[in-house]
Amino acid sequence: MRPRLRRAIAIQSGNAFRRNVILFGDSPQIAGDKVGSFLMMERSDARSLEILPSGAARFGFGLMVAFAAGWVDAIGFVSLGSFYLSFMSGNTTQLGVAIAGGDDATIWRGAAVIAAFFAGAVLGTLIADAARLFRTPSLLAVETILFCAAIALTGLAPGFAALLPVAVAMGMQNGLRQMVGRADIGKSFVTGALFSAGQSLARAMTGKAPRGEWLVFLATWFCFAAGAAGGAFSLAGSSLVANLGVMAGAFACLAFFTFLIALDARSSDHDFDPTAL
Repeated sequence: MRPRLRRAIAIQSGNAFRRNVILFGDSPQIAGDKVGSFLMMERSDARSLEILPSGAARFGFGLMVAFAAGWVDAIGFVSLGSFYLSFMSGNTTQLGVAIAGGDDATIWRGAAVIAAFFAGAVLGTLIADAARLFRTPSLLAVETILFCAAIALTGLAPGFAALLPVAVAMGMQNGLRQMVGRADIGKSFVTGALFSAGQSLARAMTGKAPRGEWLVFLATWFCFAAGAAGGAFSLAGSSLVANLGVMAGAFACLAFFTFLIALDARSSDHDFDPTAL
């Protein structure tokens, strides 16, 4: 574990120990037991965000996830009639305009996509918290299943409802974020990445941030845009089912790859000593 991460967790554990003793009246022994559990959880959560072996690997993985999100969003925008599968700000604006105009069909569609994304965020968090070190392959595996469900629904009853499982998958996808230095990348939306790129560039100009950090954020935005262009071109020349199949296959491969890495990371955790932080 990186020295900076060790220091951060050590500070948090010390604060937790004092809080349990002073505020909750725990004995030092009970407080120590709670802190030990806290340390194990924190280390597992930290490692689950960094199971890939290097910063370059995490960077590449985050860019692939951003590319996939852009691809899927373009498919949704074209197929759903100007609704998105991961851009909830745009959907919320569409919903508000529809409410003002009394467009019942658009209201129900917008509400359904937003609710599906929200459900995905809830489901993804529950899975991530339960899976810990295996959160990345677990989330990818469930996303693969959801894409397969969308393919099945598209074949049985083509239409708006068939893509709702994909909106659920996009809600889950933010649990796949990767830390590259101080940059948090790999989310299914890029408004924050674009803002962070500008903010980081401004701070780099004054020596308050690493010079190349803003490029990490900008690369996330670029990959999302490239994915959106690729998805639109692909959908113009092939069917929706084919595009969903490509995404399902991609997520399945990533799930298998990250599962193998998580297994290796897990084997190195058996000798973990909380006092070594």
